[in-house]
Amino acid sequence: SIFSSLCNFSPSYSIDPSDDAVVDSGCTTHTFPAENRLDLKPVPASCATRCHLPNGNSMTQSHTGTIPISDMPPAAKILKVYAEHAYKPLLSLGQLADAGYKFSGDNKELIL
Repeated sequence: SIFSSLCNFSPSYSIDPSDDAVVDSGCTTHTFPAENRLDLKPVPASCATRCHLPNGNSMTQSHTGTIPISDMPPAAKILKVYAEHAYKPLLSLGQLADAGYKFSGDNKELIL
């Protein structure tokens, strides 16, 4: 999986092989489900962001954290957690590009 491949850069973080992520060109930040095993910090309700979905529903941010890859610039590591997000983690191509990453690939592999 792409997320597993990214996490292989960080020897201190191991990931279950069943975990993978969706590379998303439409999300503005990395977005993770609430049950993720990363080190997360709660976000006060007054600071939480709301994500409006195409189906008319919305999600409210519950936590924030960082992707555990030590060589990644801080701006590229920030992630948001939404309690209502029950799908796989979404990795934001836009957030990676804004942090200076260039990428190429196809629907099976992403090279940063």
